[in-house]
Amino acid sequence: LITPRTSPCSSTVSDAARNAAIAVARTVTVVDTTAPIITRTGDHNITHEAATTFTDPGVTAIDTLNGNLTANVVTTGTVDINTPGTYTLTYTVSDAAGNAAASVTRNVTVEDTTAPVITRTGGQNVTHEAATSYTDPGATANDTLDGNITARVLTTGTVDINTPGTYTLTYTVSDAAGNAAASVTRNVTVVDTTAPIITRTGDQNVTHEAAT
Repeated sequence: LITPRTSPCSSTVSDAARNAAIAVARTVTVVDTTAPIITRTGDHNITHEAATTFTDPGVTAIDTLNGNLTANVVTTGTVDINTPGTYTLTYTVSDAAGNAAASVTRNVTVEDTTAPVITRTGGQNVTHEAATSYTDPGATANDTLDGNITARVLTTGTVDINTPGTYTLTYTVSDAAGNAAASVTRNVTVVDTTAPIITRTGDQNVTHEAAT
């Protein structure tokens, strides 16, 4: 173990006749002026998916005198996983003598690349009686970052209740970052299964005079 300190040293000598020279002294001061070195673990620039847990790879720090100082590294800056953008983390450390390492940074870019998911309410194939009002069950939509975005769902297609046939409704939605969900469809088949109604004009039993 080398410890910075001041130590006096002296040198003496005698000649062959044993005449002693005047002693000469030297003072040696051991100092630590070498800063530790921080080494980043992983890349300088990181892209991270929004709304997912971020674990910083961190750094290591080694000093010529104090050895491994990784546990002493201070990290400043934060990463907001719920707000897309670029965040900078800065790592600093000093050794026991107060020598500060050159700081090291990491840029973390939070991006939202995950598309929302549409869930159809009710069945994919629906049979509907013609000439009766049709109310679509619709669909719900959720996004990892934006949450419930059902209100943004767009429904395209129409159902003509007066014309038997199969009609397709398509549900689409995009989140705030522009990620489009996989579209979901519903097939509505309009059928006419209601029999007509005959209404008698006049009485059910009628008496009629012969020959007239």
